[in-house]
Amino acid sequence: YQGTDTMSTTLQWIILLVSSYPDVQKKLQEEIDVFFQENDQINTSNYNKLVYTEGVIKESLRLYSPVPIIGRVAGEDFKIGNYKVKKGTNMSIFLSSLHRDPKHFTNPNDFN
Repeated sequence: YQGTDTMSTTLQWIILLVSSYPDVQKKLQEEIDVFFQENDQINTSNYNKLVYTEGVIKESLRLYSPVPIIGRVAGEDFKIGNYKVKKGTNMSIFLSSLHRDPKHFTNPNDFN
Protein backbone atom coordinates (compact mmCIF):
# COMPACT_ATOMS: atom_id res chain seq x y z
CA TYR A 1 0.00 0.00 0.00
CA GLN A 2 2.94 2.31 -0.47
CA GLY A 3 1.96 5.62 -1.96
CA THR A 4 -1.65 5.62 -0.78
CA ASP A 5 -1.05 8.16 1.98
CA THR A 6 1.02 10.45 -0.21
CA MET A 7 -1.52 10.28 -3.02
CA SER A 8 -4.51 10.94 -0.77
CA THR A 9 -2.70 13.80 0.97
CA THR A 10 -1.74 15.33 -2.38
CA LEU A 11 -5.32 15.10 -3.64
CA GLN A 12 -6.61 16.73 -0.45
CA TRP A 13 -4.25 19.69 -0.94
CA ILE A 14 -5.18 20.01 -4.62
CA ILE A 15 -8.90 20.00 -3.77
CA LEU A 16 -8.39 22.59 -1.02
CA LEU A 17 -6.32 24.88 -3.24
CA VAL A 18 -8.60 24.60 -6.27
CA SER A 19 -11.70 25.23 -4.14
CA SER A 20 -9.98 28.26 -2.59
CA TYR A 21 -9.23 29.83 -5.99
CA PRO A 22 -12.39 30.06 -8.14
CA ASP A 23 -10.42 31.41 -11.11
CA VAL A 24 -8.19 28.32 -11.06
CA GLN A 25 -11.24 26.07 -10.74
CA LYS A 26 -12.84 27.78 -13.74
CA LYS A 27 -9.71 27.42 -15.93
CA LEU A 28 -9.40 23.76 -14.95
CA GLN A 29 -13.03 23.09 -15.84
CA GLU A 30 -12.65 24.88 -19.18
CA GLU A 31 -9.53 22.90 -20.07
CA ILE A 32 -11.20 19.60 -19.15
CA ASP A 33 -14.38 20.50 -21.07
CA VAL A 34 -12.36 21.29 -24.22
CA PHE A 35 -10.27 18.15 -23.75
CA PHE A 36 -13.32 15.88 -23.64
CA GLN A 37 -14.88 17.57 -26.66
CA GLU A 38 -11.84 16.34 -28.60
CA ASN A 39 -11.07 13.07 -26.75
CA ASP A 40 -13.12 10.14 -25.48
CA GLN A 41 -10.80 9.33 -22.60
CA ILE A 42 -7.50 10.24 -20.97
CA ASN A 43 -4.63 7.94 -21.90
CA THR A 44 -0.85 7.99 -22.24
CA SER A 45 -0.97 9.47 -25.73
CA ASN A 46 -3.15 12.49 -24.94
CA TYR A 47 -2.85 13.41 -21.25
CA ASN A 48 -0.06 15.89 -22.08
CA LYS A 49 -2.74 18.15 -23.62
CA LEU A 50 -3.92 18.99 -20.08
CA VAL A 51 -1.20 21.60 -19.62
CA TYR A 52 -3.02 23.80 -17.10
CA THR A 53 -4.10 20.75 -15.08
CA GLU A 54 -0.48 19.60 -14.92
CA GLY A 55 0.57 23.06 -13.76
CA VAL A 56 -2.02 23.04 -10.97
CA ILE A 57 -0.81 19.63 -9.80
CA LYS A 58 2.84 20.71 -9.85
CA GLU A 59 2.12 23.99 -8.06
CA SER A 60 0.18 22.08 -5.38
CA LEU A 61 3.13 19.72 -4.96
CA ARG A 62 5.51 22.67 -4.72
CA LEU A 63 3.53 24.22 -1.88
CA TYR A 64 2.55 21.02 -0.07
CA SER A 65 5.01 18.27 -0.86
CA PRO A 66 3.87 14.86 0.41
CA VAL A 67 7.54 14.10 1.09
CA PRO A 68 8.95 17.05 3.06
CA ILE A 69 12.50 15.69 3.50
CA ILE A 70 14.68 13.60 1.21
CA GLY A 71 17.99 11.99 2.02
CA ARG A 72 21.06 12.12 -0.20
CA VAL A 73 24.74 11.23 0.03
CA ALA A 74 27.24 13.79 -1.23
CA GLY A 75 28.90 12.47 -4.38
CA GLU A 76 31.80 14.90 -4.08
CA ASP A 77 33.20 17.57 -1.76
CA PHE A 78 31.39 20.91 -2.03
CA LYS A 79 30.44 24.06 -0.12
CA ILE A 80 27.05 25.42 0.89
CA GLY A 81 27.67 29.00 1.94
CA ASN A 82 30.47 28.80 4.51
CA TYR A 83 29.94 25.08 5.20
CA LYS A 84 32.19 22.42 3.70
CA VAL A 85 30.51 19.12 2.88
CA LYS A 86 32.73 16.10 2.30
CA LYS A 87 32.05 13.34 -0.20
CA GLY A 88 30.04 10.54 1.44
CA THR A 89 28.28 12.83 3.92
CA ASN A 90 24.64 11.90 4.58
CA MET A 91 22.39 14.90 4.01
CA SER A 92 18.75 15.74 4.64
CA ILE A 93 17.20 18.14 2.14
CA PHE A 94 14.14 20.05 3.32
CA LEU A 95 12.09 20.49 0.17
CA SER A 96 9.95 23.34 1.48
CA SER A 97 13.07 25.48 1.87
CA LEU A 98 13.71 24.97 -1.85
CA HIS A 99 10.10 25.14 -2.98
CA ARG A 100 9.41 28.37 -1.10
CA ASP A 101 12.70 30.14 -1.74
CA PRO A 102 12.14 33.79 -2.79
CA LYS A 103 15.30 33.57 -4.92
CA HIS A 104 13.45 31.16 -7.20
CA PHE A 105 9.81 32.19 -6.76
CA THR A 106 8.51 35.78 -6.83
CA ASN A 107 5.74 35.05 -4.33
CA PRO A 108 6.90 31.74 -2.87
CA ASN A 109 3.92 31.20 -0.57
CA ASP A 110 1.27 32.00 -3.17
CA PHE A 111 -0.57 29.40 -5.21
CA ASN A 112 -0.02 30.60 -8.75
